[in-house]
Amino acid sequence: MSQPRDPRADGLSIIDYCRLLPPQRHPSMAQGLILFLPRIGITVVPFREYERGWYVVVVDGNKINPVGGYHLSICDEEIATAIEVRLGEQVESRIVHTAEAAEELPDGQLILANDGRARRKREDSAGTTWTAFLRASVSTGDLHLPAKVLGVAK
Repeated sequence: MSQPRDPRADGLSIIDYCRLLPPQRHPSMAQGLILFLPRIGITVVPFREYERGWYVVVVDGNKINPVGGYHLSICDEEIATAIEVRLGEQVESRIVHTAEAAEELPDGQLILANDGRARRKREDSAGTTWTAFLRASVSTGDLHLPAKVLGVAK
């Protein structure tokens, strides 16, 4: 289950790093979820909310934050952008960071962009557009990246 930490976090504050990531959930919905924190490369389970975040227990740690160590406090911004780990059938979850990577996704693919909007990719003779559920299309270059790839395009 171990995953490496995101090197883009080097030299950034927690808040600045979290602004690079697409939102995954409202922090108030985190209790009991298994969440990977890419900034520090550990997996945690939030168990008690406090004023600006959550107390968590480490379930997959590292040398600095080991499993069975002490509880950590994690801010709401990091909880909101953490990647949920689901047990059972493996489901691909990935983030596209560039317009080139977004262009490589198949026609019909859904993404959750960094502006919080889900968009579907459409390719035609005029090029690629990404349509939000309100039918406001944008070009790939105008996407708010990074974005979470949602499921598999059919």
